[in-house]
Amino acid sequence: FDGTARAVREALALGKPCVVADYGMLPDIVKNSETGLVAADGDPADLARAWLELIRDPQRRARMGQAARLDAEKRFRIDEVGPCLERFYEQLLANRAALRSQTKVGYEK
Repeated sequence: FDGTARAVREALALGKPCVVADYGMLPDIVKNSETGLVAADGDPADLARAWLELIRDPQRRARMGQAARLDAEKRFRIDEVGPCLERFYEQLLANRAALRSQTKVGYEK
């Protein structure tokens, strides 16, 4: 989760339902019709429709906001995300070390 859609995750944690495009990992973060709305990627009209849905329905917005906060508390807690990030960086370092050892072969004098 490092460096990806942090603002969306923070908004969800604050109990704000989000409207996102169906692009990249955004639909994995925002659960459509539960913690926010996912609009078709590259379709401004669909994005506007999704925003208007939430603007016009305060009760739905409140329900989604509550669900967003609960979901964020479960999925983005430090004790959940921390070990995942640690493994990710350990793997990066291991890959870097392996790559360095491969590139040194043939260049040593």
